[in-house]
Amino acid sequence: GAADNSKFVIDGNVIKSAAVLDYEMQNSFNIRVRTTTQYGSSFEKALTISLTDVNEIPTLADIADQTICYTASQQTVNLTGISAGPETSQTARVTVTSDNSALFSSLTAGNVNGTSAQLNYRVASGKSGVATITVTITDNGGTANGGVNTISKVFVVTVNPLPQIAITSDLG
Repeated sequence: GAADNSKFVIDGNVIKSAAVLDYEMQNSFNIRVRTTTQYGSSFEKALTISLTDVNEIPTLADIADQTICYTASQQTVNLTGISAGPETSQTARVTVTSDNSALFSSLTAGNVNGTSAQLNYRVASGKSGVATITVTITDNGGTANGGVNTISKVFVVTVNPLPQIAITSDLG
């Protein structure tokens, strides 16, 4: 009944963890507590400590800033490093927002496929400018017991205008 004693300490009359505990690695611990009186009498009790699973934060790799010249073609940004966290039964979804929606005629995120997804955008006709894009991954694990079910990453899209060509002639 004392197999996990090294993972805990007693502080006054409170049992505290002495190590980082991870539900996915081990969710039940067996310890033995002994109390001794000032006269040398003692009492031992085996205890089981059970962890509650808390949803852990999803993952998303950093996204590089994008700089393009205006084009009517659809642009694709590959999103990588996506997971719902270590909980294997969960799924993740992607959402995307912009602080300059007028820059885009479309801005969408595709479904998660394994550990990746695609973000697609099309620049609005003739537009140029800068937009901060926020990509959010949300898992279906919830936030109970202090869990975290979202992570967001931002990147900047800079759309430069097409160059203007002016031709002048000195021929009369």
